[in-house]
Amino acid sequence: MSGISLASYLILTFGLGMWLAYGLMIGDLPLTVANAAMVFLTGAIVVMKFVFGRSAN
Repeated sequence: MSGISLASYLILTFGLGMWLAYGLMIGDLPLTVANAAMVFLTGAIVVMKFVFGRSAN
């Protein structure tokens, strides 16, 4: 996982989280569901980067 930039995924996850919050505020279900799924997936990548990134070094 050395080719994955942690900073890029953190910024992406934050941006998607903001879109998720916006979707919740306006009550738009498709926007909320899509961004919730992406926050979950990019968040999982960030967690894996922390867990497996340190053991590889």
